[in-house]
Amino acid sequence: MTSPNIGAMGTLDLLEGGGASRVWSFDIKAGAWALLENAPEPVRSGGAISNVFNGCDFGFVGEGSSNFFSTGTICDLPGALAGAPAPVGPGAALATAPGLVGAPADSVFALRGGGTADFWSYSISRNQWSMLPASPAPVGEGAAVVEAVDCSPATPGTPSRFQIATLRGGNTNGFWCFDIDSSTWLSGAGIPSTPAPVGPGGSIAQLQRIGRIYALRGGGASDFWVLEYGAWRALASTPGPVHAGAALVGINYGTDDHRDVLYALQGGTSPAIWKYDVASDTWTPIGDIPILPNPGRR
Repeated sequence: MTSPNIGAMGTLDLLEGGGASRVWSFDIKAGAWALLENAPEPVRSGGAISNVFNGCDFGFVGEGSSNFFSTGTICDLPGALAGAPAPVGPGAALATAPGLVGAPADSVFALRGGGTADFWSYSISRNQWSMLPASPAPVGEGAAVVEAVDCSPATPGTPSRFQIATLRGGNTNGFWCFDIDSSTWLSGAGIPSTPAPVGPGGSIAQLQRIGRIYALRGGGASDFWVLEYGAWRALASTPGPVHAGAALVGINYGTDDHRDVLYALQGGTSPAIWKYDVASDTWTPIGDIPILPNPGRR
């Protein structure tokens, strides 16, 4: 799931997954669903999607495919793009630039998943992939990435850097940051392991205004955490257990009455979508994905 800045309160764009190729868009204020350009083939384990601010959504279909595609309400040329350097699998993940001045808006960053440490960058303008330094260890199901404004500043006022915050997944506690400018993976002080192992459905997001990173544990748990100033702490548990196919996204735009909120997909066989409010530390169910009873699962 990803969240383009479209509509009065933004939208949620998501892959239906589970062998369907449909891509849905949910207008948060209107409560209305629409279909976007389909993925080029059915989306299964390792499917991922991310949005470039004021641009396209970019996606993997997963399940041993190298297919990579664009879609979205304001995407000029949706469709198949240059294939990934190798087939992607469970734990594949995508991250794109936040809508801030200086962010590397031409790049999409990707974990290959499937028990590998492969880490790549895709140039939107050149329709071309390049290899980046491998992650510190292989990643598994539940791996997740988000492009963040500094993964975890130890103190307020630390100069901002654009980095990739990463959950290792695979039922491990791994958490790393990739510094884009230096092309270096960071760990250690201020970049702590997660409080418990992260499994299928592990997800990560950032709220840039308040400089915090949030994570779902996945693996059938309801754990939800925040990282601030170099330490994780528990927040209100999700309304139900989180499974493979879950997702988490922060809303980094909007009016004063619609900011500092995140949205989550429960994953598994559940179509549920939840809203989390930072100020009240509460979750609210807001609706379900409208999965169509279509034998072709298009």
